[in-house]
Amino acid sequence: MGSNASITDIKLDQNKIGRGRLQHQTKKNKAYQYIESFGEFFAVNQCLKSLSMASCDFDDQAIHKLCYGLKMTTTLQNLNLKDNEIGNEGAEEIALAFQEGKLRLTRLFLNDN
Repeated sequence: MGSNASITDIKLDQNKIGRGRLQHQTKKNKAYQYIESFGEFFAVNQCLKSLSMASCDFDDQAIHKLCYGLKMTTTLQNLNLKDNEIGNEGAEEIALAFQEGKLRLTRLFLNDN
């Protein structure tokens, strides 16, 4: 995915992108590749202000892949990851995105994980 200067808000709620509940490893790996692509997009998009990925079946590994790009974004203000399957490791990844990266959110939603 390349940079797009006009996208400021993305809402992908309930798309089951993460597939955290999948048992078949091949399908899980494909889902993680999609998430990694999103992370790469977020890393180069410097206009994105709001991202909502609620109810997408993200687990800790999916959050790890997503945080790659979130660490590099400087414009994101709102991040909604509620109602996923984020555990302690995923929460730590998000915290590290704040510490190690440029992420400066004003709103973060992690409820129902």
